[in-house]
Amino acid sequence: MQESFAVKVEKDYENKGFKDMAGIDVRVKLIITFTVSIAAVILSSIYAQIVLFGFSLIYALNMRKPKVMALTYLFIMLIFFTALCSLFIINMFTNFMEGRSYFALTVPFMRMVTMINVLLPLAFTTNMQSILTALKSFRLPLFIYLPVAVMIRFIPAFINDIKQIIESLATRGIDVSFKSFFTHPIRMGRFLFMPLLFRSLRASEELGIAAELKGIGLNSKVRPYKSLKFTLNDLFILIFFAFIITAAFVVQYNIEVPESLRSLHR
Repeated sequence: MQESFAVKVEKDYENKGFKDMAGIDVRVKLIITFTVSIAAVILSSIYAQIVLFGFSLIYALNMRKPKVMALTYLFIMLIFFTALCSLFIINMFTNFMEGRSYFALTVPFMRMVTMINVLLPLAFTTNMQSILTALKSFRLPLFIYLPVAVMIRFIPAFINDIKQIIESLATRGIDVSFKSFFTHPIRMGRFLFMPLLFRSLRASEELGIAAELKGIGLNSKVRPYKSLKFTLNDLFILIFFAFIITAAFVVQYNIEVPESLRSLHR
């Protein structure tokens, strides 16, 4: 697993599908991720959330990682189903929902999916050094940009850990499939989630050690590995997303949600 903050992943960028997304300035990706996430939290209308979700999904699909997208959405659906089951069990003992529909969880989960849609391209089409350089260019203090960089770098490392654990289980003759999770949930949880937990803890330690060995935060005048270039294409993308966010707010305050969907308006 590559935890170094100076890892260069040019081979990944040479693959088909990474050229367009990798060509976008890192600062643009960071601004899009931050502003869209803030807008998703503020907006409560189901229609406004659909606007943000739709365009964020198109943005995420441009990185052309169908397996990553499929696994991510499958995981989100699993969390959504677990939340519904948990609420159902709670309502068996208390009136927690107070007569509201279980689909009131739709907007909160759409917020989460929208944030993931804009975060994945940043994590999978940008190397760590570029992210650090971009965050430093915003004049952010170390205690802000370092945790942000670690969290972004942790996403591809986490997915790589999952692949390695599944491959190691396959070499031992253990069937890792959806059927196995339903027939032997405790055993599969022990085989998959326990190694993943310990690998994640080790990865966080290695990320911190790598940052310290690279001298991050010790010298603010270090010359960046690669200079950032802002192009007209980046400006067009920023204007486009500014228009989308504005349109979502217009939808929020000008289109009334029907009575049948009021339970989703949270």
